[in-house]
Amino acid sequence: MIPLRDNIRTRSFPWANGLILLANILAFLFEISLSTAGLNRMILRFGLIPARVHWLDPNTWEPILTSMFLHAGWLHLIGNM
Repeated sequence: MIPLRDNIRTRSFPWANGLILLANILAFLFEISLSTAGLNRMILRFGLIPARVHWLDPNTWEPILTSMFLHAGWLHLIGNM
């Protein structure tokens, strides 16, 4: 099911994948450096809380993107990467 190899050679380095991976790692390192209160504020600000998202209000759409960079621990981060 999952291809382990491919015969088609890539022409360039996957920069977008590398940048997203780096952004996730940097966000997680920042996340674990916070105090408990700071982490709670960060989760409430950037985490996706469905009850707060109003599809007609574009000001509430930010967590849809920022929540992808929040991880619960090293295993969660590694599993997603």
